[in-house]
Amino acid sequence: MIRKGCLLLMLTLVGPGCLSSGAHVTKEAQQAPPVQMTTAPPPPPPPPAVTADQVNESNVPDVIQALTREMDYDATIRQSAVPPATTMEHAMNP
Repeated sequence: MIRKGCLLLMLTLVGPGCLSSGAHVTKEAQQAPPVQMTTAPPPPPPPPAVTADQVNESNVPDVIQALTREMDYDATIRQSAVPPATTMEHAMNP
């Protein structure tokens, strides 16, 4: 009785296409071109860090430019490398 029930269930599901042999998958695989994956170029090296002992009155403009480059690097390269954290707090506010 169980064999007949399983056979009947399988025939009922195969009939409308709920279960198939997977022939359509092989046809789609032959039609679609393969995806070419490329690697992203490595990020540029970070600028040299500015320390307090490097600063004196004669090189203030140079130090300001170096600090600006360092902050820009931190804002663009390092922040884009860290994925944003997703939490459920924002989605479940009443």
